[in-house]
Amino acid sequence: MVGNLFYFLAAVTLLCALMVVLARNPVHSVLYLILTFFLLSGHYILLNAQFLAAVNIIVYAGAIMVLFLFVIMFLNLNNDAEPAKGNLVRLAAAVAGGMLLVVMVATLRTANVGTYESGTFNSQTG
Repeated sequence: MVGNLFYFLAAVTLLCALMVVLARNPVHSVLYLILTFFLLSGHYILLNAQFLAAVNIIVYAGAIMVLFLFVIMFLNLNNDAEPAKGNLVRLAAAVAGGMLLVVMVATLRTANVGTYESGTFNSQTG
């Protein structure tokens, strides 16, 4: 039961986090980010960390995201004011993203991950 709920929360969290980046409207991005914080709090509850879940909702989803939303609405961003980006800018962004991906993969492949006992990360023990 808990495993299925975890996988559901993980899938929806990743989808919402992806929509934060892919949404064209900045207000929609902030709303997806708020939803991502709520779903992350669901993960904290599954880990039996209710205080961390409450702090995440109050501080991040409650205060900081409302501030972000206020600033975005105050700036009145629209597509008419933004100049069109040329193909050179898009090519530079693709090259920079590809280089970042190569560095991340190389770092993860050479990382020394130690083995731990099964009870090391059990949050129920104490």
